[in-house]
Amino acid sequence: MMRTLNEWKRARWTWVLVLSLAVIHSGLATGIVREKTEFYQTFGLSRHGLQEGHLHSFLTYGLIHASWSHLLCNALLLLIMGAKLEGWLGAKRMSVIALIGILGGAVFHLVFGGRSTDLLVGASGLVMAQLLVFCTLSPESRMMPFPISAKNLGIGVIISSCILMLINPAVAIPGFSQIGILLTQQGLGDWFVIGHACHFGGALCGLFYGRWLMRRPITLKELQKQRERKQERCMD
Repeated sequence: MMRTLNEWKRARWTWVLVLSLAVIHSGLATGIVREKTEFYQTFGLSRHGLQEGHLHSFLTYGLIHASWSHLLCNALLLLIMGAKLEGWLGAKRMSVIALIGILGGAVFHLVFGGRSTDLLVGASGLVMAQLLVFCTLSPESRMMPFPISAKNLGIGVIISSCILMLINPAVAIPGFSQIGILLTQQGLGDWFVIGHACHFGGALCGLFYGRWLMRRPITLKELQKQRERKQERCMD
């Protein structure tokens, strides 16, 4: 428990990100941003928005959320995964993970999201990228409260998000979409309101980046730099 608290205390990059997301959503929830619909259309990701020239939405969609529950869920996962990863990798690589997770989620949403989830908001692509980087770098870790290893959790996330993405009736993939239609008829249509394509895209980017980080053994010089960084944090 103390180790986790120390990781949270030192995770400055992660805290800046989470607090920034909270400030942005507070502005939306409290009415500081008056034209909320226009705000979401401008900074959320959608095909229509891109046609209007909102290219910035490839990144900005990850900074806004639909509700407090949406934000809290992502913020909690960011703190759990991000604090530990930041201690291992540092702020620079955390920024890379955030960037590829958001961009990967955006691309897959636009290709496989379907019409029913046209407007995309939330940091889920970033969260999934962080999760898969963690699962790749530390596959034997136990993912409490689930009685499974990080490796198996990562595999499960990839497979489940891919399946849910493909069977989305709005994507209309022959054969797969029929499964989604049957599930919708059974009252499970809300499953396809969630951005599974974004989740899969972010997770896939995290998997590849995690494997790229493990492409070669860590050098003595890198270990010394990591030790120096930890010592500096302890002195703060």
